[in-house]
Amino acid sequence: MSSSSLFLEAHARRRSLWLLAAAVFLVSLGVNVHMAMNVNYLHDLLQATSWQQGYLESLRESLGVCSFFLVALLAGRSEPRVGSLMLAIVGIGLASYSGLTTIQQVIAASMFWSFGFHVWSPMSGSMQLGFAKEGQEGRTMGTLGSVGTLGVLTALGGVWLLRTVAGFGMRDLFLVGGALTALGAVPLLLMPAIRAPAARPMPFRVAWSPRYRLYSGLELLDGMRRQIFSLFAVLALVQERGVHVEAVAALMFVNQLLCLPLAPLAGALVDRVGERPVLTFYFAMVGIICLLYASIPDVRVLFGVYILDNAMFMFRVGIPLYANRVVRPGERTRLLAMGTTMNHIGAVALPAIGGALYAHYGFRLPFYAGACIAAVSVALVQRVPNRRAV
Repeated sequence: MSSSSLFLEAHARRRSLWLLAAAVFLVSLGVNVHMAMNVNYLHDLLQATSWQQGYLESLRESLGVCSFFLVALLAGRSEPRVGSLMLAIVGIGLASYSGLTTIQQVIAASMFWSFGFHVWSPMSGSMQLGFAKEGQEGRTMGTLGSVGTLGVLTALGGVWLLRTVAGFGMRDLFLVGGALTALGAVPLLLMPAIRAPAARPMPFRVAWSPRYRLYSGLELLDGMRRQIFSLFAVLALVQERGVHVEAVAALMFVNQLLCLPLAPLAGALVDRVGERPVLTFYFAMVGIICLLYASIPDVRVLFGVYILDNAMFMFRVGIPLYANRVVRPGERTRLLAMGTTMNHIGAVALPAIGGALYAHYGFRLPFYAGACIAAVSVALVQRVPNRRAV
């Protein structure tokens, strides 16, 4: 291959990564405008109980269980083009929250945008790995993770400013978040028409075959653990401590500011030392964090624990990187979609169960369950084979 051909290939990769980064930024920006207000919106405007919020989260996450099937239906088509359609769906769904008045309407809207988001997620991961240089997959995913974090920071800062300075209501901000998410479809339309393999889902028997079962198991456990914190950590702050939406947005802003340099560092660390030590550290720390959240009464200390948990989330990048190491040629998008499914099987069950436990036994029990899940995960990670340090 000529040097000019190599240059063009490298140039096309860089351009595609820049366009993908723009889409990732806009999606993260728009979705996190929504997430910064979601718990307060349901609690303050719709008077939703903890059980209803858990039930709603389970329904929304149920679309993630179908990711492997949804992606398979769309395989054989251009991943950037399909991604652009999905981001338009997400944006429309998020914008619709501005006019919702009942829990039933929220359920319908959340199912709509969740469909688009759960097709987009594995496709985004596959495109990141596909455009990365060999041996720099972790660094690339970490860098794109930082771009997403920058979108979160912009969203949270914007929510705080527009709420406190400009006097925007939550319903107005839902329109803003939806429009920004839909705008993420534009850079994807400018990318080359990369096509996924033939349209066929990955059977569960393949996902749980000896080659892939460790990856599937780690995704399942991490989905269960993740959902405990993503729902019940903020819910406990709002319901138990009376924290308002502006404080939640400010807390998330500080958290993401600290996470900004961590994502590329975590990815580069996996490239250097391998997945096992990084994931051991990750799951051990989140187990400790769950115990702290269940036992510390001081809300200011809980803010710090919340920030620490989200910082640790950057280190889960070892899970998809392990999948990329063991996947067979042509199966990456399908395997990552199945990983999303595994992740969401746990995420679907836990919110409804955890919401009922929260309502009857208090907020501590879900976090004790999270600590147990983390302990099992640490044991499972020890089966990840070592790889030579780069």
